[in-house]
Amino acid sequence: MLADTALNQWNIYSPIWCNVAMENYNNQNCLTLHDKDPFDFAKAERLFPAAKQTVVEFAFTAMQSNFGNMDIELQDKTGKATLRISLDSSGNIITKQGYRYKTLGKYIAGERYNIKIEINTSTRFYNVTINNGKPSVNICFQPIEAVERLVFRTGAVRKFPDADTPTDQAFDVQNPNSSTAEAIYRIHFVQTTNQQNL
Repeated sequence: MLADTALNQWNIYSPIWCNVAMENYNNQNCLTLHDKDPFDFAKAERLFPAAKQTVVEFAFTAMQSNFGNMDIELQDKTGKATLRISLDSSGNIITKQGYRYKTLGKYIAGERYNIKIEINTSTRFYNVTINNGKPSVNICFQPIEAVERLVFRTGAVRKFPDADTPTDQAFDVQNPNSSTAEAIYRIHFVQTTNQQNL
């Protein structure tokens, strides 16, 4: 993966305090997401051929396990997510199960983890395998026709402002010039294998 052209295949959102870049780590170029902004996030999105059944594999290294957050989502063509796997600020790998979350395992700062996701949008079930371990069977939290986007994001989905937000805002965020501790996530590779294209 050549660092100067690798990002050509990605859609990225990279604010000043939430940088997305190709960086060398252990003699390998990695897609790296940084985040030290309490009000924003870094995002990298990869498109692939739309499919009802697909296998998505990737590897990541989180450089910390006691702060920060990264969400990994499979989405449809409109950006609607059907599944979300998160690295939380307590060193847990969790997945959204309806209104609740299910723990898939732990992660340790500086260690590499290989993730395999097998999804069927018709049945709404998906399997998650971590480091070739036992697959965990899960149910998608909302239905979609097909998946065609893989998203890595270091913050929650924005839902503000919405249709009910007052027109005139009489407040501002607290300490807007203060950064947080920098969370860093490295993506080593991404591979998709579609089993049932549209």
